[in-house]
Amino acid sequence: MEQNNLTIQDNDWSAKNLQGAIHLFAALSVAEGLIYGCCRPTKTFLDFQGFLLEVLIPQAIRRSVRHIYLILDNGSSHAPKQLQTWLNQKQQEEGWAFTVEVIWLPKKGRGQRAEGRRKEGKL
Repeated sequence: MEQNNLTIQDNDWSAKNLQGAIHLFAALSVAEGLIYGCCRPTKTFLDFQGFLLEVLIPQAIRRSVRHIYLILDNGSSHAPKQLQTWLNQKQQEEGWAFTVEVIWLPKKGRGQRAEGRRKEGKL
């Protein structure tokens, strides 16, 4: 569905059937100001791969983009140790006409998070 420059892919299930949290995978196209996303009942690397292959990559192909930059945290659903290898393999197999570069956000240690909350008055 598209509304106010927001594009979300519809899924076959509804939140009421999930009996709990749903997980949003989303991407921003800076050039057009569009947000692409999908919701899934779980947050695994397979779910993240599905988002890339079912939502993000088809949009990149349709729009003839030259580069995709994924700016990610190092959460387990992004599989930091295997993502770039998987992307390179898929690019060769599928013959994508664009590059995909992964940029990892710096890790924040447990002490840094607690210190940040202390400064905000939340501890």
